[in-house]
Amino acid sequence: MSSKNFSGFPDLPDLTFLREMLGNDEESLKEVVSIFLEDGPPMVKSLEESVRLKDYDMIKRTSHTLITELSTVGITSVVPDLKRMNKSAKDMTDIEEVMQRITDVVDKSVLFFKSMM
Repeated sequence: MSSKNFSGFPDLPDLTFLREMLGNDEESLKEVVSIFLEDGPPMVKSLEESVRLKDYDMIKRTSHTLITELSTVGITSVVPDLKRMNKSAKDMTDIEEVMQRITDVVDKSVLFFKSMM
């Protein structure tokens, strides 16, 4: 799993915790990442749609789920943004920009994960 093609990406997923949790079992790591690749991007799309519709109940539920999902696969740079959305989405004047940052980081992380599969 080379990160050389992603050297300009400061938010590269950190798989240290997941590797330790899985006892450095690469097959299990790939399985967890594969599950994320199936579930994570649609969840982000759902959050984007909830932001667009200003559906604050759905923003709260989806952001809560994504905090765990992204933390598990080492995408921690946007967790503070998700926590903020979860707590106070109604009051956020920059929610669209925050959503874009989350989308960008997850999209780049998906590319990174696909490169290791």
